[in-house]
Amino acid sequence: MNYTAKDHFPDWYKVTKITVTKDLVKSRIQAIDEIIQIEKKEFWLDLVRLAVGLKPKDPKTSIDFIKEFKDTDVTFPISNNEKLLETLAGITLCFKLEAQDLEEEPEAEVEEKEEETEEETKEEETEEETETDYETLTNLNTAISLSIININLLGQYKNEGIPFTEYAENYLGSKNYIERQQEEEDYDEQLATIHEELEETDAEMSKEDNQTVIKTLQSVIQKNIILSEELNILSWIFGEYSKYAKKFFQEAGFIPMITCSALELQEKAPKHHFLPSAKSLLHRILTISNSTKKLSNVTVYDVVSPLTPEIKSILTKHKDNISELTPYMLAVLKSEEVDTGADYSASYKKATNGGDLKKALRPEVLAGQIYNELVFIKTLENA
Repeated sequence: MNYTAKDHFPDWYKVTKITVTKDLVKSRIQAIDEIIQIEKKEFWLDLVRLAVGLKPKDPKTSIDFIKEFKDTDVTFPISNNEKLLETLAGITLCFKLEAQDLEEEPEAEVEEKEEETEEETKEEETEEETETDYETLTNLNTAISLSIININLLGQYKNEGIPFTEYAENYLGSKNYIERQQEEEDYDEQLATIHEELEETDAEMSKEDNQTVIKTLQSVIQKNIILSEELNILSWIFGEYSKYAKKFFQEAGFIPMITCSALELQEKAPKHHFLPSAKSLLHRILTISNSTKKLSNVTVYDVVSPLTPEIKSILTKHKDNISELTPYMLAVLKSEEVDTGADYSASYKKATNGGDLKKALRPEVLAGQIYNELVFIKTLENA
């Protein structure tokens, strides 16, 4: 049996050490069901901050969050509630990212809206609007998931019992069902029927027939785009040349390629905001770039310090979106605040609740982190 976030809620809520009752569970879930309808990206990024014990960027986030629970339970505390808000923020993130809800939502919305009207023009507008809303939803949930995974690169934030990180990983791991697969409906038989009817009679194509042809073309185009991007990535790896390092992978060396490979991979898959196979592809590139073939651990400090001004400017061009949610990019920004060669790790630690830039990491993990942060910033623009 697959348990949902609602099923787990009573166990998760025990972290607060507050007695769990049936009425309390009902009121809390009622509030969460309202909260997950919010589509404001800043609100959700602040909820990620709350979930790891940080203050929201916008103080109004906490006020709005508390109000939703206060509306369903007048006894909800409005002060001395830091641990409670942290727990509820983590739980709410789990509800938001639950894959089953996300998969079922678009289809249900379309069916429901189609039943509400018989006017053809209104149906078309509703379907188009729903598709747009769903695309926005997937971008938002991708941004939420990446921010959850990104924020704890250096391990300074401790999660006590609420598995929102696992929910984020599961969501990103199943991105194929959203972005890399078309509807599984088989149009071949329908197209054959349309063809036969047109050959046998002088009848014109119906609206349904036109939609079938359009959906088939969209499916073919989508598959061609996917194949084109994948071929582009594989050709790049096979050619072993980096435009940012301006050298072949092995000549550049694996330290510079940790950043350059992430930058180029993100650029070579513009249609799809996140590639679940990114870390594997980056590991392959780093293995090629390392003459010894055995990758040793590195630190963020090791990788940021030798970056050229050109690469730093590319990484930090969206400064408004760089924060503790993008720890690598923030390190690049901090490195630009000091003289060349000066140590900026202490100021970084102070700004990030103890983040240690000299903590040893696997190179493919760091390259994957950089890729994630680049995708996160790109996704924010579309969320």
